[in-house]
Amino acid sequence: MKPFHYMAVGDSITAGYNAPQRRGFVDMLGARLGSHLPYVRVANGGKKGATSGDLLFFMTFSPFLQSALRRADLITLYVGGNDLLHAYLKMFFFRCPDAISRSMKLYKRHLVQLVQMIRRRNPCPLFLLNLYNPFPASPLAVHRVTEMNGIIAEVAARWHLPVVDIYERFLGMEPLLIHGYRTGDLSDYRLFGNNPIHPNGAGHRVIAEAVWEGIDG
Repeated sequence: MKPFHYMAVGDSITAGYNAPQRRGFVDMLGARLGSHLPYVRVANGGKKGATSGDLLFFMTFSPFLQSALRRADLITLYVGGNDLLHAYLKMFFFRCPDAISRSMKLYKRHLVQLVQMIRRRNPCPLFLLNLYNPFPASPLAVHRVTEMNGIIAEVAARWHLPVVDIYERFLGMEPLLIHGYRTGDLSDYRLFGNNPIHPNGAGHRVIAEAVWEGIDG
């Protein structure tokens, strides 16, 4: 019997970072699919720390990702948090006032290229996930995450793709869904050590459920 192939593309959230036993939303969704289909195989292309540019590079040159892309019957794409974070660090530490605006423009270009690459190789259902805000007490983070999600919505509309609204699922629930959540302000971020950015087990379950509802609905 031919297996059903689910491919997840993204950064450390997709990789399951900070999830119990590193079994994050991708594994949870794979298990949910497996309860409805006889044989499911999951290819997790999550890369810790990956920006959209990194992901474009990996998708272009990784034999594993290229092979998984050709076989996929379902794909999720979840990237952008590191683009924002890296730009914020450049702005804050290196006094680059336009770092975030420049990063946004580059992100949009990379996201378009990622979708184009996927669509050229495979017409299967593709779901884009938007970003939750791990720093909801910071006006800068609120503004920029909203702007980033606007880019995701714009690219998705251009390609007639569904967007899974993770932002709304996390809004107001951040202390319960983010690993190590403290005050919700950007001042919580540290250059070294763990940071309150990734979903905890409950957060990954929320993401998996949101994607499943998009598939099943």
